[in-house]
Amino acid sequence: MMTITSPAATDKQLLAQIAEGDSAALGDLYDLLAATVYGHLLARSTPVDLAEQILLQAFRGLWIIAPRLRADASAEQHLIQLAEEHRALCWAS
Repeated sequence: MMTITSPAATDKQLLAQIAEGDSAALGDLYDLLAATVYGHLLARSTPVDLAEQILLQAFRGLWIIAPRLRADASAEQHLIQLAEEHRALCWAS
């Protein structure tokens, strides 16, 4: 059953909803945290076009792994970790 996300939902609440397959919650989480993750990438001297691609890959990765994350997991921490992993792969190629 899909749940309606609240505008004031926390990243942990949204992550729990994403783990249940709620794609609207993924959109809400993107609205909540995309600027933070994007800013992190830019602060690490990632080129703008690459930062945009990595940002999308991090959210895609979160969608895939969300069902396996702990219930108290922080979406922000996981997104930054996923972004850093994708960033490292891009620089390695």
